[in-house]
Amino acid sequence: SPVAWNGFEKWIGVVWSALIIYYVWGKNGLTFQKFLICMALGICLIFAYSRYVVPKIEGYTQATPIDFYIAKSGQKVYVETIGFKSFAHLLYFQKQAGSPSGEELMNRSSVDRPTFFVMKSDAEDRFKYHPNLILINEENGFLFFKHR
Repeated sequence: SPVAWNGFEKWIGVVWSALIIYYVWGKNGLTFQKFLICMALGICLIFAYSRYVVPKIEGYTQATPIDFYIAKSGQKVYVETIGFKSFAHLLYFQKQAGSPSGEELMNRSSVDRPTFFVMKSDAEDRFKYHPNLILINEENGFLFFKHR
């Protein structure tokens, strides 16, 4: 997934490191007031990191399957993960309670609606080469299959 970095994200860590060095080893040593200022600024930097960096990390690790789940949301299909655990398909696809499990769907010879499976590219061969599955896409370390 293409993730756009602005360039300032690295400065969050640099400022945090400089802040700690200054307040701990700076002039007059560490006082209680300096400690409180350091903690307050540290909390602000953690929030900045959470706001600007964490979503970009998600773009590398989860964006591709999440886009797939969103594209299938609202359609009368099954979407399951195989070989790894994730809550993303439950949240973004809005999987209904009572749906059959992924392995159960995969092993059926026929299903009542289109069925899609998401696997990581390092999934076991028994999943990747299952006779009931057809590879429809491979992108950013994920494999997308459809039941025959």
